[in-house]
Amino acid sequence: MERDFKTHIGYHVQEIARRLTWVHDERLKDYGITFSQFRVLNCLWEEDGLNQTEILSYLRMKPSSLSALIVLLVRKKLILRVEDEQDHRSRRIYLTGEGKKLKWISWDIILDLENSLSEGFDDKKKDSFLSDLKQVCQNIEEKEKRLKSNVN
Repeated sequence: MERDFKTHIGYHVQEIARRLTWVHDERLKDYGITFSQFRVLNCLWEEDGLNQTEILSYLRMKPSSLSALIVLLVRKKLILRVEDEQDHRSRRIYLTGEGKKLKWISWDIILDLENSLSEGFDDKKKDSFLSDLKQVCQNIEEKEKRLKSNVN
């Protein structure tokens, strides 16, 4: 394998992710949120009332990063933290009316960028590319599992 990082898949995946995040942030800032905040909100748009552990399982980020995002979203009055009636040590996170309103506007932005990303791809090529990306994700998940089993 070459030592020129720009010839590696990982380099290009990271570069795409970095650039996408920047563009998402630029487009979403008019609505007062970042792409990272969108990702948290999206979990709640899918299933309102999750706790932080459940959100972490979807987003796969550091607990401290999620905590900071939740504090910001509470401050922006987009979500509420409510004590769980079943487990008083846990808090459930719910969307406010303002948080719910951002769903369709935000998704329009995300889908617009998705269309730009796949410009010049016919359906077959787009499906193949998506399949390849899913395979890369699966490969990484397997590597993560092996690494975690070696740590424990």
